[in-house]
Amino acid sequence: VEGKAYYNALGETDKFFYENKIASGDDWRYNEYYGSYQTLVMAKTVCSLAKQGSQKNITENFFSYEEMNCEVNFDKDTLSAYYTEENYKDVFTLTPEELDKKIAELDGMIQELETGIINAKIEDFYKMRLDMSTEELAESQNNLQAAEAELAKSPDNAKIKMTAEEARAAVKTAELNQWGMEYLNKNKPEYGSWQYNSVMDILTNAAAEFSYNVLMNEELFSTSDERHMFKSYDEYKAKIEALTKDAEEAVELVKYSLDKNIPLPEALDSSLRSSFLGDAGSAAFIVCLFMVAVASTIMFNEYSTGSVRLLLIRPKSRSKILLSKLLTVIFYGVVTMLVSLAVLFVMELIFTDNNDMTVPYLLMKGGKVAQINPIVYTLMNVGARMFSAFVIIAFVFMLSTVFAKGGIFALMVGAAAVCASSIIQPICAELNSRLHGVLTYTVLPYLNLSQYIGNTVKDYSYGGSMLGEIFGGAGAGRQFDPALGTVIVAAHIALFLAIAFGVFKKKQIKN
Repeated sequence: VEGKAYYNALGETDKFFYENKIASGDDWRYNEYYGSYQTLVMAKTVCSLAKQGSQKNITENFFSYEEMNCEVNFDKDTLSAYYTEENYKDVFTLTPEELDKKIAELDGMIQELETGIINAKIEDFYKMRLDMSTEELAESQNNLQAAEAELAKSPDNAKIKMTAEEARAAVKTAELNQWGMEYLNKNKPEYGSWQYNSVMDILTNAAAEFSYNVLMNEELFSTSDERHMFKSYDEYKAKIEALTKDAEEAVELVKYSLDKNIPLPEALDSSLRSSFLGDAGSAAFIVCLFMVAVASTIMFNEYSTGSVRLLLIRPKSRSKILLSKLLTVIFYGVVTMLVSLAVLFVMELIFTDNNDMTVPYLLMKGGKVAQINPIVYTLMNVGARMFSAFVIIAFVFMLSTVFAKGGIFALMVGAAAVCASSIIQPICAELNSRLHGVLTYTVLPYLNLSQYIGNTVKDYSYGGSMLGEIFGGAGAGRQFDPALGTVIVAAHIALFLAIAFGVFKKKQIKN
């Protein structure tokens, strides 16, 4: 009985939205009010089961702990229904008369909600969100005034200073949220449009970072839980500053995007720019693996077949011979990459709905927003990816050249390094300060330089990668210098190739 009632409640919710032709994720009313409607229906169902004599332990097998709460809050203005722990009251403690009264109340709420949903307009929704953001801003400002008053009384109290800083951050977050709601209320874009997503998704997530990442002073840090997560206060401070800087840049990009009417690809449901860039990055990864395979075996094959003896008996031409092998690796890689890009572009053009390749990317450069052509941006990413990966290719080429039987080992090491190149940077960012910044001057965090050419907005549109959250989140790479990394990568490439050519020129022939 309880299981049937549960699924009937789910069906009742879906039936209402379906019959009123709003049972679609593209309709804002479905996304905004489905949860509230289901909350009320579930609450009514549990009350009905209790009245019929169902046992709580059986009902709990189908309904959640919250749904055992007979106290449901319903806001007529926002059409939101929700439970709270503060007013929790078990349904199964009510008398039959109380259950009848509660069911009647829930019926009334459901009717009000249905009427509100059917008559709701997107203009009303934007106005409601603006009013809510205005109230939040006023509350934040009041809290700041109170915190500053307390700080004036005790200017040297570390905890009161921190409270004031948190209040200032909350005001900044509330001001940005209100700015976004004012934009939506004024321009009234379609629900789910790139303008809507830019505000409701990216801007609000970036704005929240200012409240989440308030820098505490060293005195408070020494007694906080965060001290266990960082080796030093300087490490903690650097991370908070990086996270704040990323959030500030994301906000600037969103504002510029909305002001200039240039959509960020992260705010679009379908973006040829984004799809092509992502697939080009995947293609570059595969091509790098291919180049590693060729580089690690091109000389190994010469040794294993014995044909190297014919090459080594001509010492004057050894450098040219090895250079021709190296150029073969580069030629195959470059041609394969260009062909892959051409094929991918045509396929993306056919299968991606929104062709926005004429819309520039927006990037932060020197503290200002810069526009860049999508093709150029993609080539920059692919070029940076392959250039940094070439240090691995040069390394395996050296191993294959120096050691007659090192081909398989070189292939395994090279393939593993290419696979790890996309995840090594956040790991290095996590370990760098604990190693006194030594990793900044090694090649490890720069094995994929394309990670330093990007748009910080992606960290707030879909939450970023799980690995990024584990190892520093947004801003983790700010401690590394991509210009220095380019020099380090180039130096390592030159070193590995110099060793390969030097050893090959002096290599002895063995029968």
